[in-house]
Amino acid sequence: MVDNAKSEIQIFDGDGTFIKRFGSYGSTNGKFNSPTGIAFHPNGNLYVVDKGNNNIQVLSSDGTFLKKFGSEGSGEGQFNGPIDIAIDKSGTVYIMDTDNHRVQVLDENGQFIREINSINGEALYPISVAVDNEGLLYIGDYAKGRVLIFNSNGDLINQFSFTGQISGQINAPTGIAVDSNKIIYAVDYFNSIVQIYVPQSDPTISFNDIETSYGATAFDLNATTNSTGAISYQVINENSGEVTLSGTGNRTVTIIKSGTVKIKASVESSGSYTATSKEMTLTIRKANLQATVSAAVRSFGEVNPAFTIQYSGFQYGDNKDVIDVLPIVTTSATANSNAGSYSLVVSGGADINYDFNYVNGALTINKANQLITFAELTDQVVNGTLVTLNATSSSGLPVTFIITEGGTLASLADNVLSPLAQPGKVTIEANQSGNINYNAAAPKSQSFNIIADPVAGIGEELNTRIYIGPNPATENIIINSKDNAIDRIILYDYSGKTILTEYIQDKKNYILRVNHLTQGIYLLAVQIDGKTQNTRIAIK
Repeated sequence: MVDNAKSEIQIFDGDGTFIKRFGSYGSTNGKFNSPTGIAFHPNGNLYVVDKGNNNIQVLSSDGTFLKKFGSEGSGEGQFNGPIDIAIDKSGTVYIMDTDNHRVQVLDENGQFIREINSINGEALYPISVAVDNEGLLYIGDYAKGRVLIFNSNGDLINQFSFTGQISGQINAPTGIAVDSNKIIYAVDYFNSIVQIYVPQSDPTISFNDIETSYGATAFDLNATTNSTGAISYQVINENSGEVTLSGTGNRTVTIIKSGTVKIKASVESSGSYTATSKEMTLTIRKANLQATVSAAVRSFGEVNPAFTIQYSGFQYGDNKDVIDVLPIVTTSATANSNAGSYSLVVSGGADINYDFNYVNGALTINKANQLITFAELTDQVVNGTLVTLNATSSSGLPVTFIITEGGTLASLADNVLSPLAQPGKVTIEANQSGNINYNAAAPKSQSFNIIADPVAGIGEELNTRIYIGPNPATENIIINSKDNAIDRIILYDYSGKTILTEYIQDKKNYILRVNHLTQGIYLLAVQIDGKTQNTRIAIK
């Protein structure tokens, strides 16, 4: 130990029995001027803080002078009232350069390494020092009445106790020591006591992984610990999921997106426990979303309608607009598919927050309706020419005919009608009975009259040298006499009524316009040289 007043070093055994002393007052090698600190190097050499001479003397274990370093000043490796010293197991030397308000870190030969001169902008007044087996540095700060703990890189990792007189507070820590259990012993100069600080231990903390689902209500995290320190939470890694934390200590979790999230629970230092933390993984499973195809109906020959999907299971007010990839509906049915039932298959949906459950539907193709178009029939004379019935269906299927009225007045073979010898009204009904794809068409009827021949008994003086045609006619009737000029032309309807009379002078050729007449059967009388040529003409 150093004897400051006698400027010497005294050696005692573990029981306090005096062994020897060496050194005396002076400034030469092996002499001291108010020595204040002493420390052993791992090699057994003794390093003595010679405060009055502002240097460090190195002695062998028996007190033989080996070397010294340092001088008065404020430069690197210089001292101004150094007080205490500590040496770690690597041989690094820590000098409390007190009146320079700094801790100098030197190698074993006194070469400057670095210094610690302030904490958060506040100047130090280091007065005592100790170092533990792990290289942590403990410094007594005289001015602030506190103990500072630094790692081997010079970073402050903890501090405790501030100037005061109550238990745990320290007033001028002029001496400090640390045992193998990290228990700190601090000399409280002005309170005239030694204060002992037991190091904090690591608390236990339980914070287990959680599994939940998208759509779960907000919930509180519940890490537990044997420490009384406050617990707070933070998201440290959002892998694929997303949450927000709120409330006291950020303990309330609100889910934003499915996936996994790393959350850390941190416990503050409290009492005999250090601060600690633990991470856990929050797994947010996707919610189930059911996609159901609504039943659809159309008729044969139509294009497929737009199919509708109904959704069940949206969470947090979501709707189909949030789905990343919407499902689609497919079917084998085309416009040409036969009437019947066809599956509607839904698939292909994808979303970050939903797993899809699909419910297929059905498309019903009904038989299509069809319409019959039946051309009007003109009146016919008894025993007249054959009449071809003309009716079509919108489906393109063949139309059949039946006589529903006047069956004794005409005969029907397929679509060819033959008027008989008796006049009267005949009604024909056109039908299409449908098939696998078409409903039966509504029947369509047309009626006409079979009338007596108004010119029956009138002789027709047929003259093969007169051309009358075309027959039937639509626009014009051409009359061409190869011999004599035409005198007069008379056109009768089948009631015997004169429709028109044309007098012709010196013309062998004549065109009679008939496009304004109602379709039907007419009698055309052509007079040439007092003779009459009677011809039945059909106008369409």
